[in-house]
Formats: sequence, structure tokens, C-alpha cells
Amino acid sequence: MNFLTMFRERFARDDRGTIAIVFALTLTVAVMVVGGAIDLGRALSERSRLQHSADAAAIAGARALATTNGDAQAIAAAVFSSNYGGGATAVQPTVTFVGNGVKVTASGGVATTLLAVAGIPNLPVSAAAMAEPTFETVDEPEQEGGDVCILLLDPNKHHALLVNGSSYVSAPSCEVHTRSGNSTDAAMINSNVHFDVKKSCVIGGTRLHGGSQGVVGPIEDGCRAALDPFAGTLPVPQIGACKPQQNFNGRTAELTPGTYCGGWNFNGNIKTINLAPGVYVLNNSRWTFNGNLYGEGVTIYYADSNSYWQLNGQGSVSIQAPTSGTYKGILMYENPNIANRTQITINGGSNSIIKGLIYLPSRDMTWNGNSGVEADELTMVFNSLIVNGNTTWRVKPFVTYGIAAPRNNSGGGKVTLKSIRLKPVE
Repeated sequence: MNFLTMFRERFARDDRGTIAIVFALTLTVAVMVVGGAIDLGRALSERSRLQHSADAAAIAGARALATTNGDAQAIAAAVFSSNYGGGATAVQPTVTFVGNGVKVTASGGVATTLLAVAGIPNLPVSAAAMAEPTFETVDEPEQEGGDVCILLLDPNKHHALLVNGSSYVSAPSCEVHTRSGNSTDAAMINSNVHFDVKKSCVIGGTRLHGGSQGVVGPIEDGCRAALDPFAGTLPVPQIGACKPQQNFNGRTAELTPGTYCGGWNFNGNIKTINLAPGVYVLNNSRWTFNGNLYGEGVTIYYADSNSYWQLNGQGSVSIQAPTSGTYKGILMYENPNIANRTQITINGGSNSIIKGLIYLPSRDMTWNGNSGVEADELTMVFNSLIVNGNTTWRVKPFVTYGIAAPRNNSGGGKVTLKSIRLKPVE
């Protein structure tokens, strides 16, 4: 047996130093466990601070939204920053409006210490909170109420209401409410406008632009505009199989309820479209027409942001909502989950007789010149509204789906802010 062989055998039998190796390995694991617990504890503490800040921001934003005390989004963001003060990296709150409330979300990361050695440089933290106002009616002397025929929901838009020259709006029994908090230009009324309304209630400010205005009803800036009373309350129809495309060239188009998909062009030689009573679901569908459109007892539902009607040309429109059943009073409305804003335009020459609720809170509506609206019972809700020159409207409130101004319109009471409450995050 040579020397190398003897050395290997003695080294293999020798157990001196084994305990030190095991201890070193065990100590490393123990240090990692303790360090991980410390890092996790810091992350949990940071998340608690983040949640507290989000709660406070949501409550402050909801209060501002309800009382028109400034820009709700800016106030919520400022309250979040003052409560949080830093800690996690790059935390910027996101403030959005959900129904009548305010939602605040925030996320960031907590830098680790010993866990970084294990390849975990940070631990993500996030929080979300949603708050909405509640109101109560308190007794006060009887006062005259007002019915809101037009409600515009965009909270910050420049010119959320824009009425351009030579427009004629006759709605002396209607209020127009604009929820934009833009301090100077939430609403703009241009020169040579007839805007005879019971009241224009604007959370922000109104600009009367240009030369002399015509008849302009009372304008109240800094007004507590009505909240959206229809959010999440309207029935959602079932989306069925798509109806087959048809060629109506040169004849009257007789349409029946159901689901319509894709583009439907009723221009050209189609002079008249008749809608049978029922619910018409537009699923990724665009209707464009310049002829006459008639329908009684009809409801139009936009299933997505790509669906809309485009009215052009010299045709006339006479459509009325159902007078009974599930969709009573609902003329035109959309999927409540549509998030992005899209535009709908009604162009010159179309004269409309409309009856019912038009609820399109995600749409920026434009009514262009030489179009007219006659409506004895009409409520309209849009994101924003432009009424262009030579447009004539004669509108009266719609009782079935009316919007009460923020007071007891029957007299005997005044609606005041009761509380701001946190809600489960949707």
C-alpha cells in the first residue's frame, strides 16, 4: 500500500470537523429564515400603511365628489401622499370613479435585506379602497324642485357641455347638470345661442363666450350636480346569435328584435327602416343610415364600445321606448362595464321625435347643425355633449326615468350629505 492510498483511507475515516460544517450550514438556513421573517414583517407593515392611505384617499375623494369641493381626483391623490409619505418604492395612487363613488389603488415594492441574497430583491405590496357618499333628507320649508333632463358625467372634461352658435334649446322645465369640476370651462355657451333651460347646474365653471348671447337660462356654477342614479340598475339583455346580414337595397327595411353584429349600412336606396317592438342588441355592430327610422316599444342596447348608431342626411326619426315590461321607459343604453370613451354623432338634417331614457355614460355625444329633437318625455345621460349650430331642441322631463336634482323635488325637505362609507372593492 503506497502513501497516497493510506492517506485517502485515513481521511475518509476521520470525522473531526463534521460538527462545524453542519453548524455552518444550519446557521445559514436559520439566518435566512429569520431574515425572511423580518423582511415579510416589513412588507406587511408597509401594506398596512398603504391600505390606510388608500382608505383615507378614497373617503376624501368621495366627499369632494359629493360636495363639489374641488377636484376629487386631485384631492384623493394629495390625501394619499400626505398619509403615506413614502417607504415602498415608486408608489403612485390611481384614482378612478366607479358609479357614484371613488376608487383608489396603489402598489409598490419593499426592498429586502437577507432575502435579496436568495434572489428576492423586493416584496410587492398593494392596496385598494372604494368609498361613496350617502345622503339624507332634512326638513326645511317647501321649495320648488327641478327635473334633470340632461346629465353629463365626465368629472374633469374641458367643455363637457358645449353649446355653439345658432343652437336653439327650449327646455324651460328641464335642468341640465354638468359634473365636470373644470374651474373655468366645464361648460361653454357661445354667442347667438338660445339656451332656455330651468337651470344649468355646473360643478366647475361656465364660460359665456363671444358676443351677445340670446336667451340663456339661469346658470349656477359650483353647483352640486346630480349623481348618476342609473349606474348598475338597468337590466342587461342576453346577447344571442348574430342575425344574418340582409340586402334591403331599394326597399323598406323591416327589422325585428335580436342581436345584430358587424356593420349595417342603411344608406343608398333604403328610404325607411321600421323597427318591430322589442330589444335590439348591437354586438360589435355599427348602424349607419340617412333615411327614415320608425319604431314604437323598442329598446336599443350597445353591448360594447364599438357599437353605435350613426344618423346622417335628411331623414326623420320617430322612436319610443316600451311603455310596460322589463324595459319600460328604456330607449337606448349600453353595457355598464364599458370603460373607454367613444363618440357618437348625429348629423345635419335629421329630425327626431324621441321618447324614453337614453343612457350612454361612456359616450361623447355630438348633435350637428340642422338637426332637431322633439321630446315630451326625455332623459339623456352622456359623458359629454356638444350641440352645434342650427340645432333645434324642444325637450320636457321624463317622469318614468327622471333624475331628481339634489333636493326633494316634491317639497318639504333638502337632501344633504349624511356620511362617506367604505365599500368592498369591485
